[in-house]
Amino acid sequence: MIDTAVLVLCAVLPALPLIASLIALIRGRIKLKNVTEAVEFYPPKGFSPLDVMTEYYADHCNPKGIMNPLMLYWADKGYIKLEEDCRRGLKLTKLKDLEAPKTGGEARLRNYRMERGLFDKIFGGNVFYTLSALSSYREYYDKFVKDVKEEAKRIVPKKWTLIEALISAFSVVSVLLVTVIFGIGLDNTAFLTMIFPIVALIMLRFVPLGVFKYLFFAVWGGAPMCAVLFSVPPAVSAIMLCSVVSAFFAQYVILPLVDLREEENLKNYARIKGFKKFLVHAEKPQLEMLVEENPNYYFDILPYCYVLNITKKVKAKFDKIRLDGPAPYLGAGEFGDYRDTLMY
Repeated sequence: MIDTAVLVLCAVLPALPLIASLIALIRGRIKLKNVTEAVEFYPPKGFSPLDVMTEYYADHCNPKGIMNPLMLYWADKGYIKLEEDCRRGLKLTKLKDLEAPKTGGEARLRNYRMERGLFDKIFGGNVFYTLSALSSYREYYDKFVKDVKEEAKRIVPKKWTLIEALISAFSVVSVLLVTVIFGIGLDNTAFLTMIFPIVALIMLRFVPLGVFKYLFFAVWGGAPMCAVLFSVPPAVSAIMLCSVVSAFFAQYVILPLVDLREEENLKNYARIKGFKKFLVHAEKPQLEMLVEENPNYYFDILPYCYVLNITKKVKAKFDKIRLDGPAPYLGAGEFGDYRDTLMY
């Protein structure tokens, strides 16, 4: 028999990493919610769409589609000219090299180097067609996406990265400790089978996302664990199950949602959030005033709307406002949204 005190200890151990991850999640949400927003008509000065993406979403960003807003941004800044080609998508013609940012510090410079690398790869010549890109470009783009994800992780405080690793490690160790304690206490060799779900908790980090990830956990870890659960007393079985479920949720459900940032990044986040909030809630007179001051206003903000996923809402507002015509960088053609011919 297992003492009540031992049962309580085994029930508490797996709960600790789960509680710690929940506290981190709540703390991060509160800090993001309580940032001081100001009304912003433009994104932070000197920020490209890549900068806005990494600062707004941090390590939760998905840069796979960043090529679309970057093309519009480059065109708006006069680096390239965009034209439609019926067979090959968009024709991008290089006009000049990208210029390094004059403000923003090291983070902006690192993003610029990645963006410049992509730009130079695209324009080995002076013209690039979006739908006939060489496989070498696509391979480079995949590397670029990975580099952006790594850069976005810099926004996360180093201290939290260490804490997150400790929580993840302890969530697995707690399952191992509970297994050893119960195995010795009940003198049951069946507990050796628990090595499968424990290994699964570790290996899930290397399994691709999607249904297969959970199928792997269910088959590799779940089936052997069930054999153990049905061979031990109900109280022990319940604690064992809870320990594995807690470890899984702490590592793969809650921790990925935690969003903690450095103070400087929180300030940038607040400015971008204020910019997004303004565009979403702006009334027609406010936008008309901005267009009167800057006839190119819509085209200046359009690349950032893609990044912030508000393109449809913003475009619907500007459809009601008289604009001078298509953006000059789009060449011939009517004013519109080029998502059908953009890449990815």
